[in-house]
Amino acid sequence: MMIGRKKKDSSQRIEPGRIDSNLAVGRRNGSAGPSILSQDTRIIGTLESTGEVQIDGQIEGDARCKVLTTGEKATINGDIIADDVIIRGHLKGNIRARKVELSETAHVVGDIFHKILIVRLGAFIDGSCLHTDEPMASEKPKPTQTPKHDTRANIEKPPAPSLALRATSKFRR
Repeated sequence: MMIGRKKKDSSQRIEPGRIDSNLAVGRRNGSAGPSILSQDTRIIGTLESTGEVQIDGQIEGDARCKVLTTGEKATINGDIIADDVIIRGHLKGNIRARKVELSETAHVVGDIFHKILIVRLGAFIDGSCLHTDEPMASEKPKPTQTPKHDTRANIEKPPAPSLALRATSKFRR
């Protein structure tokens, strides 16, 4: 027991009938909670969000958001561009993200452009992984310029060796 000190009341008083949006369920520091696409949801087209997205259903198209997480039964046929990506399901497309994590159940067919890559034992990747400091800087490489003069070397190729076999047979009687 402390003598001479009062306990501070940490609770806030809210007037009846008034809703404070900062105290709403799912709010953290003024930002909305994650958008969740359930298993029975299918999106055809591009998904765009400025926040977190959790996908448990299907997307036929690209996804662009801040944080993208897929469930084990999720399937995406398109490219993903996000700051952070966690794949637990199937993806057929490329990933461009600062941090990519592939879980044990991940199945990715496509290229991964990343700054940080975490691959758990059991994850499947059919594509290339390319480390870059700015994975989201440009989505398409710039075309190279064609030189104005011919830079090919004029080298004569030696004639191909003859594949004809000489048939020699020795018959003894």
